[in-house]
This record gives sequence, structure tokens and C-alpha cells, in this order.
Amino acid sequence: AAAEPAGAVRAACEAELALTQACLGANPKSYPVWYHRTWVLTWGGCGWAYARELKLTTKLLSLDERNFHCWTHRRFVVQLSKVAAEAELRFTTQKVEANFSNYSAWHYRSKLLPAMHAAADPAATAAASGALRAALLAELELLRNAFFTAPEDQSAWFYHRWVLSRLRPTGGGCGGGSGGGGGGQAREDASSVAEWASLLRGEAEVLRELRDVEPDAKWPLAALAHALALLGEAGAATEAEAAEREAALTSLCGIDPARRRYYEASLAGGASVEPEEAA
Repeated sequence: AAAEPAGAVRAACEAELALTQACLGANPKSYPVWYHRTWVLTWGGCGWAYARELKLTTKLLSLDERNFHCWTHRRFVVQLSKVAAEAELRFTTQKVEANFSNYSAWHYRSKLLPAMHAAADPAATAAASGALRAALLAELELLRNAFFTAPEDQSAWFYHRWVLSRLRPTGGGCGGGSGGGGGGQAREDASSVAEWASLLRGEAEVLRELRDVEPDAKWPLAALAHALALLGEAGAATEAEAAEREAALTSLCGIDPARRRYYEASLAGGASVEPEEAA
């Protein structure tokens, strides 16, 4: 069949976009409607509509930040229109600062930050890694605001674990293997472990402060136990820090009895505390 004239394709796309927008007004979480809208944008090559689509998702997410279909559609349009990751990071900053419970915005940041600092050239890997580390350290500051504002909300705490996992050294000196590679590598590993231990102790101090303010809150205590466990896994924990971790887990057995056996298993096994989704 002959290709449709460009004007006819655009008119058909506009009609479908208008129809689906009306449907979203009635049911903004309808998967079939979002799916069809995605298909229309792809089929029609609707570059003229991308900016409008982003405005639509911004509006709908301001009405319901937990509209996961809308978040997915936004990421799709961002990819199509090649919106800079930096611009989207600013958008997520606005969302989390408006509500620290916005799990989707935190999760999106975990995708944007590595993309922003990925090295296109292998020769630039070290510089990209350093830039990502600096960005992650800045995330810890943002997270502290969230912790003291909403200590019982799990969204920021899950993101905190992700940030720590990306900051954790990958060399052999951090519980990751036998190392090797000569004296230079050994010195580099030792330096990484010392820097990692210093970071964890800084986090632990913040978490102790929050625990003192919110003694019955689960998440600060679980995060403290996790940070101290990571110190132990790096071979850097003192006896006092190991004992503090055990005391935190013991307290969690009483504060969060539904997961008591889990904390007891962590005590017995010595592994870091993996927070679980709230029931």
C-alpha cells in the first residue's frame, strides 16, 4: 500500500492523542490507554508532540505522583526526544523535595545518575567514576534532609542503600576477594578501604543522631546496623562498632516484631541488614 501523506499521518496521530488524553482524564492509570499513546508516538514519528507529552506527564504527576504508567511514559518520551539526563534529574529533585515519599522519583535518580556519568571513551573512565562519586556524595546530603523530615518513610531509605552500594569500593581490600596485583594495588586498596570506612562512620554518626531523636523508628536503626555491618565486611569495624550493630539488631527485634526472625538470622550470620518492603 502507498504511504500516507505526512499531513494525513499527523492528523490521525493528533486525533488519537486527543482521544487518549480524554480517556486519561477519566482514568489516568489505564495501561491500555498509555500503551496506545506510546504506539501512536512511535508509529507517527510525532516529534512535534514530544514537548507537549512531557508537559502532560508533568501535570499528571503533580496530581498523582504514584502514577507508575505515567512515569514509564515520561521515560519513554525522554528517550525519544533525547532530553538531557541533567534536566530530568532537576525534575526528580523538584519531585522529591516536594514529597520525600516519592519512591518513583528516587528510583528514577538511580537510573539517571549512572547515565549522566557514564564514560563514552574508555580513557575517560576514571574521570567519569570520580564525577559519579561526587554526585553520589551530594545525594547523601539530600537524603539526610529526607531522613529527618520523614524518618518512617521507606522510600529514601531504599535509595540510601543504593547510593551506598555504588560508593562501596570494588577492590579486593573490601571483602571482595584476595586482591593481588602488587604493592601499588595493595596501597590503593588500603586507601579505598580507609576512605570507605570514614564515609560509613560519617553516615553512622548521622544515623545515631536521628535514632536519638526517633528512638522507636525502624528505618534509622536498620540503616545504622547496615552501615556498621558494611564496616565489618570491610574489616574496619572496631569491637565497639560490632557490639553496637548487635545491639541495634536486638532492638529491631522489639521495634519490628513481624521481622524478628530475620533480624535474629542477621545476628547469627553477621550479614548486613537488607531492609524489606513494608507489608
